[in-house]
Amino acid sequence: MKKFVPNITLIKNRAHRRNYLKMVLFFCVFLFLFVQIPAQTNLVPNPGFEKFSGKGLFIAAARPWKNIYTVDYYHGPFKLHDDKKVEAHGGKSFAGVRFQKNYREYLYVKLDSTLKPGHHYTVEFWVCFGEWSTYASKSLGACFSKKALNQAQVEELAPEFKTEVGNKKGIVSDFKWTKLSMPYTAIGGERFMTIGNMSPKINKDFKRMGRPFKTIECYYFMDDISLVEDIKADTTHTRKIDSLIAVQQSLPVDTFKTVSGKDLKVGQIIKLHNIFFEPGGAELLEESNDELDYLVTFLNENPFLEVRVNGYTDNSGYKLNNQNLSDQRAFAVYNYLLRKGVKNNISYKGYGDSYPVATNSTPAGRARNRRVELEVMKKE
Repeated sequence: MKKFVPNITLIKNRAHRRNYLKMVLFFCVFLFLFVQIPAQTNLVPNPGFEKFSGKGLFIAAARPWKNIYTVDYYHGPFKLHDDKKVEAHGGKSFAGVRFQKNYREYLYVKLDSTLKPGHHYTVEFWVCFGEWSTYASKSLGACFSKKALNQAQVEELAPEFKTEVGNKKGIVSDFKWTKLSMPYTAIGGERFMTIGNMSPKINKDFKRMGRPFKTIECYYFMDDISLVEDIKADTTHTRKIDSLIAVQQSLPVDTFKTVSGKDLKVGQIIKLHNIFFEPGGAELLEESNDELDYLVTFLNENPFLEVRVNGYTDNSGYKLNNQNLSDQRAFAVYNYLLRKGVKNNISYKGYGDSYPVATNSTPAGRARNRRVELEVMKKE
């Protein structure tokens, strides 16, 4: 019998081929994962407040951050009693917010990019409970908007624009840094993020800490704030339509001059005749609902329209107050439309006592100048 002699060259070639195929397979898997899982980008500029100008005591020094009321800004360790101190979670700088009865502070920032409709995001920030606090907050969170908000607008904002985490015993964290994480599904177009207590009424969101107190005081240090898109989540837009009324055959002529959205032109104004507010206030009265619900139907019939809610006042009082009031009233209508599930691209703007449509010398003329209108911005 002929003795078998192995072919050493052939064996080596096969080994090389196997190794080569393994390397190719490894490279393909690596490339696939690299393409499928792109790096998550933090949309929050200056997330750790490390960049600042001057020696400001408030968070506005850490540009582009801004505050509602006086959010504290720390450039280094904050000294407590008994040689204790609070240091930043990361870097050297951090913020501090205070809540009291009927009082709360917020910090907000313009994001690096606009949020996409229906996309899922994750908000994260670190908190450390102030040891001198007599109360703890049961919830902390964030809200999102197309424009910067004031305190009243944050409190009145629809729940769809808010996200929070809660603890019935209070968010205490044993005076150590603790990460809070919460999901948010974008309505679309949000560009500003506001951080703080998002409960409708702050005085009902306190948990007493069982220690002697002179005032209701709740204080949190905050640091390393992030907002990243959850690219693994389903990005289907599933915004709920809240009690949308049945589609009407036509719109009342005293509300809309043109009943077909296709006939509207960019820049055209839709006058709203039956929108009512409390005198000097921005709270919509119930008598406005019929007109607004007709508008909800109209916009849902014409989702290709991009519109802006414009608010106006008469010239009574101070010009700055009129500007703020017109902005708040425009926001109230804008917020109502979003709460009702309107999917159009909507914005709002206040013009104060500018652009009157009648004389301000008579009560009737001033009444005409106090108005809210809808302007067609774009037809997609």
